[in-house]
This record gives sequence, C-alpha cells and structure tokens, in this order.
Amino acid sequence: MRIRPVFVAFCLLSSLFVVSCKEDTDLNPNLITEDYYFQAVLDGDTITYQESKNDYYNIVGDFYGAEADNGWCYVPFTCLAKNAASTNPNPTTLAKSGAVGIIGISPGQILTQSAYEALVTTGSLQIGRVARDVSQTAVAGAFVSIMDADGVEWNTDNGPLGTGSVVINEYADFVDNERIPATHKVIAANFSCTVYNAAGDSKTLTGGKVRGRLVRW
Repeated sequence: MRIRPVFVAFCLLSSLFVVSCKEDTDLNPNLITEDYYFQAVLDGDTITYQESKNDYYNIVGDFYGAEADNGWCYVPFTCLAKNAASTNPNPTTLAKSGAVGIIGISPGQILTQSAYEALVTTGSLQIGRVARDVSQTAVAGAFVSIMDADGVEWNTDNGPLGTGSVVINEYADFVDNERIPATHKVIAANFSCTVYNAAGDSKTLTGGKVRGRLVRW
C-alpha cells in the first residue's frame, strides 16, 4: 500500500498541533481549565488557583454565626487552597490560597438552611465588614482574603471599608452530598478591592474572579 505524502504531512501537522496545544496549556498556569478557581491580579502579578491542579481543593465553609452589636453576622465563603488545608486550616497550609465570602446580617439567629442560603443573591456588593464579636458592627457586603506564600493573610477586614466591589453573577442549586460537609450551592463572582495585612499595609487586587461551592450548614 502506498502512503500519500500529503497524508503524511497532514498527520505530522495534526500531531504538532496537539502537542502545541498541550504545551500552551501546561506553560500558562493562568489559563482557567477547571470548574472551581480563584484568580486575581495582585499588585500587577496574576495568581491562579484551581481545584484538581497542583494539589488544590475547593474548601466550603462559614464564619460562625457571630452576634454583633447590630444583629447576627454570617459569612458563607468559598476558598481555593492546598488539600492539606481542608483538614488542618492554619497559616502554613493556607499559604497561597484565596477566598471570597458574602457577609449577611440577620436581626436574629438563623435557624434554618433556607434562611442561611437566602443571605446570598446575585448582583453587586460593596466590600463589607465581618463582626468578630458582639462589640463590633457588621456591614453587609463581601469579604475577600488572600494568603501570601508565607501564610500572611491580606484581607478586606484589616483596613478601612474604602472602595471595591464583588459582583455575583451565578448562584445556583448544587447539592453535593459526597462532600463533607455537604454543599448546597455554587457561586461565581468577579471582584476588585484593596486588601490589608494585620499591620495595615495594603495590596491591590484587580480582575478577580472566583467560582466554587458554597454554603455549609
């Protein structure tokens, strides 16, 4: 059987195209290919965390329902972090992670799953303030946190309210009983803001986008 030269050339070009595409994907760590991710430009440098890549995992959680001086403060959040942080969240395991939370305020303690889920809706939110105890005032809105490589947290709560926003463009039912704890929603949002460390130093986050599971109860 005679193999036509044109066919051989086509096969070679096809192989090169496949290899080239794979190399482009491998060489561009900021190309989002997974369902759950956290990405932002931090002081000019793009950082990207994706579940199932480089041992990353989508952690679903909530700040405890803290009683503030203006009601009860709840903060369901979604976070992309190394797998080790899912069972042992501390600065070391949370290094190089990012999270976005929604701050909801209720006049009384929330006692049902449906009421907790109703704290989040699609639309634009300003940066709010998490109340850590009854002496603090909670401000409804959004909370953004990023941990640097040394495990130092930079978040919106450490500085003045200032400017910044989070736009929630997806909030849909997504029951995942294989997770412990089970998750009930999926959220996607775009964000930009200024984050601060405990000393008050600041960094700028722009072009942020996040997608992950949400709501733990």
